[in-house]
Amino acid sequence: MTSDTTSAAARGEAEQRGINNPEPGGPPTRHIARPGIDYRHGENLLRAARFGRYTRTPTDPLYRPLQVFMMDPVESGYAGRTAVVSVPYEHLKPGPVGAFLEVVPTGVGDPIDLDDPVVAMGRGLRPSVTDPRFRAQMVYAVCADVAAAFSIALGRDLSWGFEGPRLTLVPDAGEVRNAYYDAGAGALRFGSFRADPRPGAGVLPCGHIHTCMSRDIVAHEMTHALLDGMRARFDAPTNPDVLAFHEAFADLVAILQHFTHPEAVREAIERSGGRLGEDGVIFSLAEQFGQATGLNGPLRVALGRGRGGTAPYGSVEEPHERGAILVGAIMEALARVFERRAAPVKALQAAQRKSGTLHAATVELLADLASKTASQFLSLCIRAIDYCPPVDIRFGEYLRALITADRDLVEDDKHKFRQELIVAFAARGIFPPDVADLSEDALLWQKPEIADIPEISGLALSALQLRGDPGQAPDEEEIAREAGALADVVTDPRFRGEFGLSDRRGFGLPSVESVRILRRIGPDRQVRFGLVCEVLQEGTLGTGADAVAMIGGATIILDGTGKVRFVIRKTADDRKRADAARRFAASKTGRRQQRLAESPRPIWAGIHERFR
Repeated sequence: MTSDTTSAAARGEAEQRGINNPEPGGPPTRHIARPGIDYRHGENLLRAARFGRYTRTPTDPLYRPLQVFMMDPVESGYAGRTAVVSVPYEHLKPGPVGAFLEVVPTGVGDPIDLDDPVVAMGRGLRPSVTDPRFRAQMVYAVCADVAAAFSIALGRDLSWGFEGPRLTLVPDAGEVRNAYYDAGAGALRFGSFRADPRPGAGVLPCGHIHTCMSRDIVAHEMTHALLDGMRARFDAPTNPDVLAFHEAFADLVAILQHFTHPEAVREAIERSGGRLGEDGVIFSLAEQFGQATGLNGPLRVALGRGRGGTAPYGSVEEPHERGAILVGAIMEALARVFERRAAPVKALQAAQRKSGTLHAATVELLADLASKTASQFLSLCIRAIDYCPPVDIRFGEYLRALITADRDLVEDDKHKFRQELIVAFAARGIFPPDVADLSEDALLWQKPEIADIPEISGLALSALQLRGDPGQAPDEEEIAREAGALADVVTDPRFRGEFGLSDRRGFGLPSVESVRILRRIGPDRQVRFGLVCEVLQEGTLGTGADAVAMIGGATIILDGTGKVRFVIRKTADDRKRADAARRFAASKTGRRQQRLAESPRPIWAGIHERFR
């Protein structure tokens, strides 16, 4: 059954039951959107129902402990370079193959069976750069760990930006100095290569380097895949920030994952004397890759010695360099929040010890604070994606998303997360468009401009056909029904402009891209529900030589009653946006990025190969 057929059946049943139909003699007729006539389903809409999900049995353990390289395997004496990560348990077939991840065997020997009792008792295989079975274990463990962080932050099942329930992981993708997300194939591909003849410290000249052995690289690529499932159009280069944001977000997740490893955090506290922001190691990425390719250091450093992202915003357009500015802003905010929270502990240390050496108990307390702060920043950065516009993202808009997402959950910002984010962004010249000032209230996304947008009763929590776990995606029929209920309002001629949609000639049908649950747990332990939806519209603005392809629409956030709380809009026929898109497309960077986007190769293969 096609998605339009599914939608039509669901809508027909709703109309027969009188849902969304006015009573005779009642108020003016309510707009009823017709699938295929007034709106259509976006490619990603029904994919949420197909995401692989493991259903635990009462006898299943909660977690599966697996050994990994926590830091890159550069120096054999590096303390804390290995770790055990505990990923949500699921029954695995040899490969391993789970509900939403599938590792492709290398063809050398039998695939690893992580359910084998001997292997399970040993917390998986011991870390080894030469064992292809461990490479399979490594990519599975890191990807499952990152996915769990997203699922916890979002309070719901994840979804892919491709067909099928599983992401394919290819730990041995051939001799290539690259690793990348292949959206067309639904795969992460990790290459291997020979190090430079004169590499940096800890790397054998011309030694064999496996990119899948870097936790940072694996986490980075997994984040590309997860972000693609949340915002499918964030790989369309419509302005210099778009691809840079994808790279920055992937780096953010990879760096913040460092703080889940207690030994690494304790070492950072000891090295920096408790001044976390001065430690370049824990804020660095892909040490081995950088040393092996002649950089004589990590691939990127977000904070501390050797940090990147120091160029003024707007002065660089290469995605990694531009993204480093955003990463640096958020890491600086994290370091400042940590310093504020750590001040009482440091004061007690100073009062009791005359020497500058930190007491072991102080190190432990500071490390715990650092891990907690990083975990909160990671959750915030992920949740903020739900508060981003659906297309054409800019760094300043991500700041507004961060502020709104945090204020929506934590009204009392006693640790000044929002203040430090605003200051760090402003220090780099990152300012949102169309705001009066940089106050917290001004940066919040606003409620709809049209006051009489009706509540969408079909999207009230009481009307949703939820499964046993509210965070589990509903079936395709229910998603289609929800899309129809949303379309009734967003395609209503009275309101479509509010949602960034155009009735101009040259613009196609609006597409409902997603309807997803919002489930958040606040510091008061209260669970708050809502929905986040995306609607898009594509078309051409202008004629002849002035014609420019446009895509616009809105992210729509509703509360549990179906009331529209926020409309985060990118108007489809906005001439100012069209002029900016035209200028970027004509620029050297724009032309180069567009060639990569139009290439038959995966866009991230080209971005990483060209710019790493």
